[in-house]
Amino acid sequence: MTQGIVALRQPSGAVYCAITLVAIALAGFVAARMPLPPRMHAASLAVRVAVVALMLYGVVAFALGMRSRIDYPVLLHGASLWQRLPNWLQGAFVGSLILLPVSLALHLGTAWKVRGLQWRIWSLQTVVMSAGFAIAAAGLHASPELLSASSGPRAASHSSSRAGPPRLQPELDLAVNGVQHLKVLPGTPLIFTLLVRNGDAERAAFARQAHEHGKQELDHMVSSGAISREEADRALASEPPLPPAVPDMTVTITASAFSFATDSQGSLPWQPVLAVPAAPASALLDGTRTVTALFVVAPEKTASTAASNFKVHAQLDNQVPGQWQGRAESNRVTIEVEPPVATPSDAERRNQQIDLAWYYLVDRDFEHALAAEQATLDLDSGSVDALTLRGNTLELKGDYRGALDAYLQALKQFETRHPAADLLPAGLDESLMRVRARIDQTNPAPAGAPHS
Repeated sequence: MTQGIVALRQPSGAVYCAITLVAIALAGFVAARMPLPPRMHAASLAVRVAVVALMLYGVVAFALGMRSRIDYPVLLHGASLWQRLPNWLQGAFVGSLILLPVSLALHLGTAWKVRGLQWRIWSLQTVVMSAGFAIAAAGLHASPELLSASSGPRAASHSSSRAGPPRLQPELDLAVNGVQHLKVLPGTPLIFTLLVRNGDAERAAFARQAHEHGKQELDHMVSSGAISREEADRALASEPPLPPAVPDMTVTITASAFSFATDSQGSLPWQPVLAVPAAPASALLDGTRTVTALFVVAPEKTASTAASNFKVHAQLDNQVPGQWQGRAESNRVTIEVEPPVATPSDAERRNQQIDLAWYYLVDRDFEHALAAEQATLDLDSGSVDALTLRGNTLELKGDYRGALDAYLQALKQFETRHPAADLLPAGLDESLMRVRARIDQTNPAPAGAPHS
């Protein structure tokens, strides 16, 4: 379950977490609206508050898992919210394997009442909750080998944190060409994206934000008369204690601080090069700040690579006085170089052109980037990735109106291809707001005129 699917260039764990999160939220909604037996009417408010609390507990647990990019099976085996508790009392387990199946069973029990157009809504709810429960059940029954392989050094720090305060350690999240299981043809560029973060500080800050949000929700319920102040105080008192604050750390982000290795202890056939402009040489990591380092392998470097399979990880070795000192490892990424083909399929050509466009954009070769983006659009006129990359390229060139047009086309194509999606592709909404602000700065609109 660590490499099964990829959506919107998000790793499989994040996709599974998102599906389960939506299923738990729906399960809480369904269970909270379920009519209670007459003998339980007196306790109906308490039951519904408890259901909503369990739903929020599960949703926050999977949201934290998505943010931290913890592999899905690991969340269900002790790396979820409130690690001081046994894994069967942690948020991921409670939400997906207790609340979700119970709500699904109750929901199925109402099938005989469904009539007319309600059947479509009932069926959609059944599919979403069933999918979420099936994914959670598969994650729970992950084999020990899969669990060990997917956990890596980060999961070890999660499980050990229950025995005491976490050891200050940066976390490295590695993706190659945006994914964690990559199949490429020879001649495809490689972009190693390495996100360096203070994961424990992020999780502590997120937990505090969730706690404050929960307090605000309870205060709102008290002010609206839904519950009493005493009930709200009891709900707050029953929450597990907040995690301790985690100190900030400073690390050096230079080419010499990083290395890439394979699990077979062999060396890669190419040497990834730190892209220019590089990340800041010294980066402060706290609960909100992360830093991204990009390493690239040029297409001509991979052109002569024989068919092979690599399981790659990155290492950060920082020994600078006055900073965090030690060695940290990233997750594993599989790179499968396929044999050369005489006539690549349209899908293979499209993927290769997208990777070329990304590589040239990172290298600030805008003309070649635009040519690769156009080549992708010639194969797939509605490619959201190509239109988004075109917007990125034009924005960096200073053509903000052209960038805005490309981003709006990407948004339109995404909504056409994914009409039921709740979330936009990562960064697209921020890109739209950013270029609109730049257009307003360079060409202020007359008073009373609408914005572009």
